[in-house]
Amino acid sequence: MRSFREFVDGAETVEELEEGALRNIGAAALYARTVSLSRKIQRTTDSNEQNALLAKQNVSLAGLVMAMGKFLEKSKR
Repeated sequence: MRSFREFVDGAETVEELEEGALRNIGAAALYARTVSLSRKIQRTTDSNEQNALLAKQNVSLAGLVMAMGKFLEKSKR
């Protein structure tokens, strides 16, 4: 998988950037953030901090679901 910078550097115009590829990069970043937050939740013992981290994780998951839902919607066409 190519990195975001490789996609941007390889394109001569903005139109050459593939929307699907950029969405996949965003989804991968959201997935990594979700996994990282999950590990932090498991390590912490403070319940208030766990709740705050869980809320952040839910936001990341919602973004991931939304990004992947739009990707599937576009690919069906």
